[in-house]
Amino acid sequence: DKGICILLYSTKSRNLKFQILSEERYEKQIMKAKNLDRYQYFKENLDIDDDLVFFESFHGKYNNNPKYLYEKMLEMGYDSKFKFVWSFKDEDVDSNGAQDIIPGNPIIVNDEEEDYYKYLASAKYKINNATFLNIIDKRKNVIHLQTWHGTPLKRLGSDIEVENLGVSWSHFNNEVKT
Repeated sequence: DKGICILLYSTKSRNLKFQILSEERYEKQIMKAKNLDRYQYFKENLDIDDDLVFFESFHGKYNNNPKYLYEKMLEMGYDSKFKFVWSFKDEDVDSNGAQDIIPGNPIIVNDEEEDYYKYLASAKYKINNATFLNIIDKRKNVIHLQTWHGTPLKRLGSDIEVENLGVSWSHFNNEVKT
C-alpha cells in the first residue's frame, strides 16, 4: 500500500499552503523541484554554449520533427560545427542502446539526470515539439525552435485547455517569449 504525504510550501505572497498527495505524486513533486533547482543552478553558473544544440521530442522519444531536423543537419555536415544533445528516455532501450537508434554521435541525456539540466541550461539552440515541462524561462540570446504541427481541427498554443496538463498559461507564455 502506498501512503499519503502532506506537502507544505510557501507561496510568493508568503502564505503557507499544503497539499495531500499520494506517495507517488509526492515523489514526483519533489523531483520536479530538485530538477528546477538543478536548471537554475546551471543557468546561473554556465555560459551559453554557442555550438550546442539540444533536441527533445515528446519528452524523450527519437521521432517527429526534431528527428528529421537533426538528421538533415547531420546530412548537411553540421555535426562538424555543432555538438548535438538528445533527450532520450525509452524504457525498452538504455542510453547505450540509444546509439543504435540515433545516428551520428550525439550526447544522450534524460530528464532524470543532472546532465540533462546542464545541457538544457547552456544550449544556444533548443529544438522540441512540446514544452520543457520543468523549465519555465528562456535565457536571453537562446533560440528555441518549437516544431509543433497540426491542422485547423487541432488545438495548439492558446487554444489548449491546460487545466489537466500539468502546465499553466504562465509556463507556456514564458517559454515562447522572445
